[in-house]
Amino acid sequence: MPGPYGSLANPVPLDPFQEIVNVHWGSKYLAANLDVGMEIVAGGENGIGPGPEYVDPWSYASLTEATLFFNPADALSTYKQLSGGVWSPVLSDQVSYTGEPALPGAFSYDLWQYAGISSSDSVQPFHRYVEVTGGAEIDIPVPFSGEKFTDGLSVEVDILGQPFVGDGPHPAPFSGTVPLWKTVKDINGLADMDVVESPTVSVAGLTIIFKGKTYVAIGSKCLPSTLISQRGDYWILFAREGVTA
Repeated sequence: MPGPYGSLANPVPLDPFQEIVNVHWGSKYLAANLDVGMEIVAGGENGIGPGPEYVDPWSYASLTEATLFFNPADALSTYKQLSGGVWSPVLSDQVSYTGEPALPGAFSYDLWQYAGISSSDSVQPFHRYVEVTGGAEIDIPVPFSGEKFTDGLSVEVDILGQPFVGDGPHPAPFSGTVPLWKTVKDINGLADMDVVESPTVSVAGLTIIFKGKTYVAIGSKCLPSTLISQRGDYWILFAREGVTA
């Protein structure tokens, strides 16, 4: 039986004057930008406001429960590494996931500790990737970044909450004709938010199937954001089974 095409024994003919040898079929590495979401439960709602001076009324409530979740369909993007450290997009229908990140259970809170907002376009508190836990550098670049992966497979996630202050409802007129809400702390930046929780998420059990090959997680990199409501990027490096970085 002939050996693999693209080898010295079986070159791939291009034309009468050219042939390819030592072709590498399939990518050694994949990189995926992981998306961990958060669901919250808001309770203790104190009515609808803030009053006629605003066009649209809204309801305001406090956080009672927060849960991190992973949905493979929401993984932001997957890339395969080409020669020279260049990354190229992979179509989503070419990739499937097995396993899940190790996530903490739900966090519970007393009423009126932190603001709780859940709508189609906004969730508060916010959660943000902070840093990869441990790990030595791997000489493979993160897509769209000058950073390098490390062999750590856990990331710290900070949950940032806007605390209520004071013992009673807010006395100002914007709370409606009757004072309804406790005061929340003014927020001008990250430093004004409370770090409510700092769980660690492990991706050691996550694998990718691409073109019939299995890729296992061997490293990761956190690229934090400086904005409150943006969680930043958490890139995971996957290697085809049998490949070492």
